Amino acid sequence: MQSNRRAPGWAGPLIGLVSCAAALGISLTAAGLVKASAFPVVAVGDAVVDLAPAGVKEFAIRVFGENDKNVLVAGILVVLAVVAAAIGTFALRDLRYGTAGLTAFGVAGVL
Repeated sequence: MQSNRRAPGWAGPLIGLVSCAAALGISLTAAGLVKASAFPVVAVGDAVVDLAPAGVKEFAIRVFGENDKNVLVAGILVVLAVVAAAIGTFALRDLRYGTAGLTAFGVAGVL
């Protein structure tokens, strides 16, 4: 017998955030076994710095000083949290959305 009760609206974003936190924990553990720079958040930050125009880099250093890398990593984590919450919301409607989002995160992390 199937229940026709739906999960509350806040459950989707929470599920997405918890899933993202678990995935980041696993990736951090795996990076620790390989090398610290293999952590996907740090690797994405390094790629962003490499691809950013010189003017953007100078602006970030001027505004944030020595904390520019910390701000970049925090920004990446905020974007990850927003995307994970959105994927969790969509996953409540159809589980395939959650699976596709998790797969996309995994592929991006490996790349």
